[in-house]
Amino acid sequence: MLLVAILGTGDARAADPPAIGGVEFHIVVQPGASDLPDGPYPYWVERLHQNGPGYKPGDALRWFEVWRPEDTKGPEVQEWNGRRYVLASVRPEDSLDGYSGRWRLNRVEKGRDPQVGAMVINFELDPAGTALFGNLTAGHVHQPLGIVVAGRLVSAPNILDPITGGKGIITGGGPGGFSDAEADELVRSMGGPFDRSAGGRRALLFGAAAVAVLLVVGIGVIVLVLPRRRRPGPPPVPVG
Repeated sequence: MLLVAILGTGDARAADPPAIGGVEFHIVVQPGASDLPDGPYPYWVERLHQNGPGYKPGDALRWFEVWRPEDTKGPEVQEWNGRRYVLASVRPEDSLDGYSGRWRLNRVEKGRDPQVGAMVINFELDPAGTALFGNLTAGHVHQPLGIVVAGRLVSAPNILDPITGGKGIITGGGPGGFSDAEADELVRSMGGPFDRSAGGRRALLFGAAAVAVLLVVGIGVIVLVLPRRRRPGPPPVPVG
């Protein structure tokens, strides 16, 4: 499976939750768990093999398809109809998704791992998402955390400590890391690329101001060279 290095209520769901920017987080079920709702792990495996991975309203667990079928490392996987699936909880206490309240991603973009140079996906949660994510990871230390993008499980790293920084780096792909195409697909599926963080907004404002200055100077040159031709003013430039 892929690896992720992250820096920094209610009853069972009645329907699929809306994904926030195409991403959601769920605690992955381990085969030895004895307190699973509706039955032990073998029951869910049998249900998968007999009925497929379909989610039923009220289910507390759900089968998620593995994003890269060739991945062999990570949590327990089961095959059905030529595809590979991992079982994860969708209970409120085990999830961060569209049912968890008002939160969002502030930043999604591809980049390079500064240590090995491999292609990675950088993301950052807003303050509400950071708090929710911290609570989720604090309650499930030493359990695998499933990162689901566009309905497919991309990664499931073990939680070593509560994660409170709200920033993440998704690494993985083939032996050499993500390809450009894979990274682009993940970024698009997460709604990116975009940067709504404080630093990103400052960069956007500076860039918009620079463009406005260039437009004004350009028009001024045209007016001086061709004083008798009336040119429309520059289009408004968004600044936020």
